[in-house]
Amino acid sequence: MNTRLSEGFSEGPWRRWASASDIGAALHAVGSVLANNERNAEAHGVFLSAEDAGADCDLALGDSFVIRGDWAAALPRLRRVVGARSSQWEVAAFRLAQHAREVENRTDDEVVELASVAFEEVPFAVVFVGDLLRRRGETDRARALLESHLDTNDHVPFELGVHLYEVFGDVDGAKAAFLQAYERGDFRGAYNLGCLASDVDDDQIEAVEWFRRAADAGDSMARVELVRRGAAAREDDVDGQPAWVTSFYPVDLAPWILAESEPDSSRPPLFVVDDDKPFPTAGQLGAAGRAKLRIHLHPTKRGLDLTTFAAAIPDLQDLTIEKGARITGLAALLEARSLTDLNVRILGKEPLDLSALPSLRSASVTGANVLSVCRNPHVEWLGLGLPRASQLPVIEAPVRTLIMTAKHSAAVLERMVQPHLLESLTLYSARDLDLDVLRRFANLRKLELNWCNGVVNAAALADLTELRELELYRCRNVDDVRAVKAAQSRTSGGDDGGTVAGPFLLFEYGEDDEGLFDLSTGDGGWEGLAEGFADRVLSYNGYDMEKLVVAIAKDAGLWSRDVERDSEAEALHLIFRGRESPVAIAKAAWRILQDAEQLEKALRAARLVRK
Repeated sequence: MNTRLSEGFSEGPWRRWASASDIGAALHAVGSVLANNERNAEAHGVFLSAEDAGADCDLALGDSFVIRGDWAAALPRLRRVVGARSSQWEVAAFRLAQHAREVENRTDDEVVELASVAFEEVPFAVVFVGDLLRRRGETDRARALLESHLDTNDHVPFELGVHLYEVFGDVDGAKAAFLQAYERGDFRGAYNLGCLASDVDDDQIEAVEWFRRAADAGDSMARVELVRRGAAAREDDVDGQPAWVTSFYPVDLAPWILAESEPDSSRPPLFVVDDDKPFPTAGQLGAAGRAKLRIHLHPTKRGLDLTTFAAAIPDLQDLTIEKGARITGLAALLEARSLTDLNVRILGKEPLDLSALPSLRSASVTGANVLSVCRNPHVEWLGLGLPRASQLPVIEAPVRTLIMTAKHSAAVLERMVQPHLLESLTLYSARDLDLDVLRRFANLRKLELNWCNGVVNAAALADLTELRELELYRCRNVDDVRAVKAAQSRTSGGDDGGTVAGPFLLFEYGEDDEGLFDLSTGDGGWEGLAEGFADRVLSYNGYDMEKLVVAIAKDAGLWSRDVERDSEAEALHLIFRGRESPVAIAKAAWRILQDAEQLEKALRAARLVRK
């Protein structure tokens, strides 16, 4: 039977064809044909007409309402079908199981039983139950279920391969399953075989072959891999989105996904909820969470109440509430059992007990909720914004990395309960910072101070025997520059390359000098810092900045006319590798940076501003 319909479909001819007694059945039939052709909106209207004509359309309309995202209308119909054990009631049972998992976030035995009765009518139900069992931690049972249906269910091979690789580390078993998936028409199997060939076997020739097979079958992710390797042209965007996004994530999530033109592990896709688009449904937000998308909430005009998304909250894994967002109902986050990364940039007036989140590993919080997050027994990466000196949290969490913005940082550091765990510390805007407190952190490997004022007891840096990275940026009133320089030299293994020395960040030349690192020292201090200055300028890939330094050298009479050069960059290397005096140029640069007229002159000489 040909079930394809023309675009100009009308139910009128079907009514004329059917006798008065079977109009409902006829309309039900054409509704089913429309649904099979994915013309769901038309199918929905026809099913409603069929129901008005006396046909039993509970299952069809229940299914249609699910597709439309209207669970409230679907559930009563689906429950009637299951209760009456009507024809294909197993399909309705599976839909009820979907609702329990996707809306209510349930994985209990009742959900498993509802989905299990549909194995024959809904082959995908096997994969669905396998995922439920995996989420419950019953990985062996999930594996046994998938393996038992491997030969008879085409949905299973790919999912079994993922399960074997991710849960059991069985590479050979995963390869066999992915190969079977590909041979049975699932091109995702070819893509994963390409990934294993590339990442596990380091066989790039075989990887390209598998990616090519997957791309030929329509896999956009595989095409991206070929493009990276120069083996294919980039695919056109789809509805404004990179093609790989609509291939890798559910299509209905695409409007909210912000992604790079090609997958980039350093800049993973974001799921952005803001004023530019309608808010997603709770089901869509939950699906984004399960897809491990980083959720960013930033509605500034329309308020967003998180309690309306309560069903989705348990599935979120990475959540950022942007500064300025109008978010209420923060108490809903207490159900975020899967949340591993949380960034709350609003002060908020709703105190939460963030210490109760069981999966939280990384948190950045400001305002009222810093106290509770500091008690979370699982947090290892912690960012704190403490605008008031009255906020003095006791950091009980097993923190290994701490980033803090607070004038009274030293007082907070004194209250850390497990100082021996801290390995990385970054401070912003600290005042009267006594570095003696750092002696508490015997295993500190990285220290970064930004915009700090009144740094005393710098000699304490010598006692941090595990310190490997040290950076000071725009700090003022440091009591012992020599101690800082000695620590920098030690952390860089005696090579000053990459260290931060004083005020010499020339890409900041247009800013106010107010926050610059004060180096009012004698020639001995300059001698020690000049090399660091040179290396920092050289490490900054700003061609204009190199021109500025050359202009400064010329203005100070420190430029050797007989130095042949192809570019200012080469000339700069010659200056700072012994051909000229780095100390003299460092002094000249510092002098000019503090004199607006001389700086303007140097900028004009370097042609960085209009004359």
